[in-house]
Amino acid sequence: AGKIVPGHKYAKAFAKAREQNMTNHCRFIMDYTVPFIDIDVKKYGVPEIQHIPIGLLRVNSKSFLRGHFDICMSHDQDHIYPCHAGCIMNSHEERETDEVGDVIPVEVEKMWQRALNYGFQNRIIDYRTLSNSEHKKHC
Repeated sequence: AGKIVPGHKYAKAFAKAREQNMTNHCRFIMDYTVPFIDIDVKKYGVPEIQHIPIGLLRVNSKSFLRGHFDICMSHDQDHIYPCHAGCIMNSHEERETDEVGDVIPVEVEKMWQRALNYGFQNRIIDYRTLSNSEHKKHC
């Protein structure tokens, strides 16, 4: 529901925190939602918070997926949403399964191992670079 909350709700929360002299201890909002919709926290007066999409996989394989793929979702090149990666892997293996129902941890681990074998990995986030680049923008 947090992605659907209108901007004025964020503005109200941050304004109330400022009125009460509350110290902001948050530096990052780690967002796994798909698709990623940026929350512009800077316009609410909190430029020290960075909203980061983490619901992405990085593609390291140069043989499995090459060239431009998944270009309609406005994320960085060589990245793909996990649901798209899962569909591609299942199609490649000619698996006729769906991914609905209960989450079975053993099956999730098997799928992750398959993803690693195909050259997928979690998105790499360099927090030092993010902090420095954001800091320079505001100085």
